[in-house]
Amino acid sequence: MERVHRCVDCWFPAGQAVPEFRSVITSRGRSFQAIQDNTLPGASPMDGAAGLGEGTAGSRESLVEEGGYFIRVDGFEVGRRSRHVVYTLTVMHGAARWPIRRRYRQVAALHAQLVQGLGRSAVKDGLPSPPPKITCRSLWHGPHDERFLATRATRLQNYFNELLRYIPYVDQCEALHEFLCSVDVNAMSYDALLDLEQAIGRAPTGPGVDPSAIAALPRRSIAKDAGSLVGAISMCVICQESLEAEEDVRVLPCGHVYHFNCIAQWIPQSNTCCVCQSVAVLPPTPSEPEKRSSHEDPF
Repeated sequence: MERVHRCVDCWFPAGQAVPEFRSVITSRGRSFQAIQDNTLPGASPMDGAAGLGEGTAGSRESLVEEGGYFIRVDGFEVGRRSRHVVYTLTVMHGAARWPIRRRYRQVAALHAQLVQGLGRSAVKDGLPSPPPKITCRSLWHGPHDERFLATRATRLQNYFNELLRYIPYVDQCEALHEFLCSVDVNAMSYDALLDLEQAIGRAPTGPGVDPSAIAALPRRSIAKDAGSLVGAISMCVICQESLEAEEDVRVLPCGHVYHFNCIAQWIPQSNTCCVCQSVAVLPPTPSEPEKRSSHEDPF
């Protein structure tokens, strides 16, 4: 077996370049963004360090187009006060891309859940292990050393690549699906959220809603209820625009209000309130003949 000589400090094979990160000072602390490699479209420096060449990059693109998942490690961020290290990732699935932020402890917790669910024999069968929590360099230079964190980011990229090869059907693995699809909605636009929902699917909320039932939602007069409305909700949470007196505003059974055009497009996709997740359009009450027929003996 060929021995690979590795650097004791950073655990990189001798002679291999450490991926570069651009340091950016933000309000939350110091952020390190991966410097993109122009040789591969959409690739990061971690691709080369993880052993991804042009052929693998092409396989990645084809995998995403076929409905598979791919995770790209974009960088990491060190908090100013808490000093927590957060890794910024981009998840790709079909035509959708969404950002997630994860700490190392969350990656370690994911691995523990996978081992618990699949059994310890899964490690022998090829389930990859995440990078170590502590290395010689982190002990010597501290857990916030830039070179140590850059190395961990690279090894996380390699870990995710191997993990998705071991578990290609993410939707059938509850722990991995939750890890990838629990997104930071505050960092996504409304259109991006709709693309994400269409890409990863949404649990069915029941039978389709009759358009006449949506049109029958009670109207809310902004001018009449201005005193009570301004203190509660003064904008439509779907389009993030103000509710004006001359607009068609409807109120749901839970009391939350929306533009009619906005809620009429939302309810067919999900019959829930965007604010409290309660039912938006209640199912019709069965009539007396229907009640009697449902209670009749079928035999």
